[in-house]
Amino acid sequence: MPPPSAAEIKSKLKGYRYGDLASRDVNALLTNFSDLKATDKLQPYVHHNGASEQLLEITGTIPVIVKGMTYNIPIGIWLTLDHPQKSPTVFVKPTHDMCIQQTSFVDQNGKVYLPFLAEWKQNSSDLSSLVQIMCATFADKCPVYAKPPPGQLPHPHSHPQLSGYPPVGGGYYRPPPQTVFPPNPGYASGYPGAYGQPPYPTSSMPTYPPQGGYRPPGMPVPTPPAGNVGGSYNYGPYPPTASIGPPPFPAANLYGTVQSSGPRVSEEDERRHFEDQEKVKRDSLVSAVEDKIRRQLAQTLETSQDEMETLMKTQDTLKEGSRKLNSMLEEMEQKQREADAAIELLRTKNGELESILSVLKAQPDQLNVDDVVTGTNKLYNQILELYAEENAIDDTIYYLGESLRKGIIPLDVFLKHVRELSRQQFMARATIMKARSVAKLPIH
Repeated sequence: MPPPSAAEIKSKLKGYRYGDLASRDVNALLTNFSDLKATDKLQPYVHHNGASEQLLEITGTIPVIVKGMTYNIPIGIWLTLDHPQKSPTVFVKPTHDMCIQQTSFVDQNGKVYLPFLAEWKQNSSDLSSLVQIMCATFADKCPVYAKPPPGQLPHPHSHPQLSGYPPVGGGYYRPPPQTVFPPNPGYASGYPGAYGQPPYPTSSMPTYPPQGGYRPPGMPVPTPPAGNVGGSYNYGPYPPTASIGPPPFPAANLYGTVQSSGPRVSEEDERRHFEDQEKVKRDSLVSAVEDKIRRQLAQTLETSQDEMETLMKTQDTLKEGSRKLNSMLEEMEQKQREADAAIELLRTKNGELESILSVLKAQPDQLNVDDVVTGTNKLYNQILELYAEENAIDDTIYYLGESLRKGIIPLDVFLKHVRELSRQQFMARATIMKARSVAKLPIH
């Protein structure tokens, strides 16, 4: 089946911040690795803190060469919403007949930790390079092994219930059930239902037949009778159960190495096994410590960034308040200077008034107002007298009107005096205008 087009992939990446870049990266990956495919729609992914996101998952198998034989390792790649700016999350997804083998790059839940993921860079990192590095890494340390048949001891790193996979449909990932085939000497059982595929490394606890006693090396293996699959002959080259089991080669022991299926182990092998076991424990502890330190560092960094943002906002607020305070202080200082100048002027005028009052108090009590209110020259005195005359005529006309209204004087008397007074007022106004023009004063 040809890989989906770039437009189809881009339609699946709705909601991604960099849809064009992500679609090109996914298209290149699906073109290079035909056994991988993208989900039809975004799937819910639950983080460790309980937050859920709708992400695109790429599932399938990648070819891994272990000791000259190619194994198809099932994986799942979850693309973050910021892909390719941020690194994806990768899991090993074993089938029902596989178990996860914990290594320094894969934890007990199947999550993959690689330096390439930790040092992910947008311009230089891509999904195709990631899968190639995973193939090379898994070739050195295979992340899965075949489940031992019933009656054997479980692998020390097997976990029947894998609870670390991303949720699908609200629960945790569980591999789909596989079709069961009867044993057939004509092919080797490998990745589920793949005829002719080499077997996955198996848990290497020596298989002791439950019946028949000890079988020396080199003795031919009895063939189980027809129709007796899963019966008493459970020590043949195929597992005694109805499920497909791996053949007895290559048998990966409890420590991840391949050894002979004979029942005896030399002291050198025991020492090597002990050293490998210690190495596995040490790698497991180192991986756990690194993961814990990484999470703590991420949490500390996030907390520090939040505190830094809060401090920066507080600093901006304080700077704005400082600018406002400085502006208010400058305005208050200006108002203070204006108030001081007004006070000084008030004191000067107060002194002048006091001196005038002292002069007036020294004069006699009989004070002629007309002598006090005078102009600086004769022209100004004439203007002042005419202005006073005009206002006196206004008052006289007003009171004549009031007398007429009250019936004190008759109408003919009122008209006679008003006509005479109006003529005088006109002459006074005309004289004022001429005098002001001569004195070079505004006419009005």
